Amino acid sequence: MTILSCADATHPTAWPFTCRRASGVALSLFVATLMACSDTANTLPASATGHDIVIIVLDTVRKDRLSTYGYERATSPNLDSMIATARNFDNAHATSGWTTPSHASLFSGLYPVAHGATQENWRLTEDVESLAEVLGGAGYQTVGVAGNVMITAERGFAQGFEIYHESWRSAKMHARDAITVDWVKKFLSERDDPRPLFLFINLIGAHGPFDSCGSSCGAFGAKLDGQITNSFWKDYYLGKRGLTDAQYDRLSRLYDAEVKEVDANVGRILKQFNSRHDPSTSFVAVTSDHGENIGDHGHVNHVFSLYESTLQIPLLIRYLPKLKRGRDSRPAQLVDLYPTALDAAGLLEGRSATHGRNLLVDAQTQRSVFTEYYRPDQAMLRLFPDGGGQDNHRVRKYWRRLRSVSRDGWKLIWGSDGNHELYHLAIDPTEATDLIDAPDAATVRDKLLAELESLVAAYGDGTSLADDDTSSPSPDAAAREQDGLDHETQEELRALGYIE
Repeated sequence: MTILSCADATHPTAWPFTCRRASGVALSLFVATLMACSDTANTLPASATGHDIVIIVLDTVRKDRLSTYGYERATSPNLDSMIATARNFDNAHATSGWTTPSHASLFSGLYPVAHGATQENWRLTEDVESLAEVLGGAGYQTVGVAGNVMITAERGFAQGFEIYHESWRSAKMHARDAITVDWVKKFLSERDDPRPLFLFINLIGAHGPFDSCGSSCGAFGAKLDGQITNSFWKDYYLGKRGLTDAQYDRLSRLYDAEVKEVDANVGRILKQFNSRHDPSTSFVAVTSDHGENIGDHGHVNHVFSLYESTLQIPLLIRYLPKLKRGRDSRPAQLVDLYPTALDAAGLLEGRSATHGRNLLVDAQTQRSVFTEYYRPDQAMLRLFPDGGGQDNHRVRKYWRRLRSVSRDGWKLIWGSDGNHELYHLAIDPTEATDLIDAPDAATVRDKLLAELESLVAAYGDGTSLADDDTSSPSPDAAAREQDGLDHETQEELRALGYIE
């Protein structure tokens, strides 16, 4: 194991101090270079509970494909079992339809307009105080396991983590989660550290290119198909190919099989964790960063849109000291996990406000759900590696920013190009009928537009919707995000379909 630190430590799980900032070059087992260290004794503040914190993100898993939420196929038996002791939030949403901004919201408690890690900027800046930094600074051992190349140390996501293991470097997509689970189980079985643990895990098995169903490949009649497992979405959006009904069905079955395999891996992790840590006091959250389009609204992948198919996510929280089991219909978002986890750790009081709500105590049922999708540089880089995507007639309409606000059963999707959409989710949950020009919906539309303007200004420190002019983007904006990336990272981005 290679260690880069501000001390000559060789056993990171037994360091007698905590460090606030971590960044540096990602390694197979990454122990972040520590930028600002202190002599803080390995004792918790008086208010701290010392309860372990575990957050597992099921990358690209949409809520409506889990049997836990009523899906017809038995895709999530382990999550089904978890609800016996967990609170099951059935109205949870991501903050964006993409990995980078959603994980940044989870880590920071901020919406993308504030933390700045978006489709236009793939990095989390150091001026954001991460959840790992707060917990590590209070005496927790902080450990992260990243299966997705978009949340690497190079991109700022290792901030505050004492150990940051980038499992995406260890295996190809089809074997990635198995490597992640093996690493986590080994770490937990060998861990000998008196400090409470903060463990973050990203499982990427449900992400394209849909060849990661593992032992679940035979489930639901799923069959691997090279025509839909090789990042086909580029040709799809360029109009070079479409999918037949049979191929959509095959894609759907493959996705469900991958979801089932991800669920099995959650079960393996929690079995190991529960055998070593007290389930009666530990805080365990299982969620997702975004969903996936499988023909929804004419889309595939999770690009160019803010429809519910990419925004509705699972959220289960097991924390027996403060949460009773059962369904919870309160609107929840990824920004809520920051204050909620800190409250479980006894470290929330006195901290500066974030955009999230503490789900352990906040009983409010009325809330605006706010989401963002910035100019899709990451997708356009894949479609047009040499730039010029804003001039292509097939995808020019997608070269814009999107924001949405949902409240009281209605949802407005705002586009920076002036094209907006309005849906009555209470009676149209699949967003089939756009009411933006309906005369009898004008009052609701105008109210939601005003609400969205207010939210953007509040969360973005005075930012205005009028500032979102993306009509003349820099054609090499996304290409700049590759600067300084090693060959291995670029190959992984290519495998996931992010670059050409």
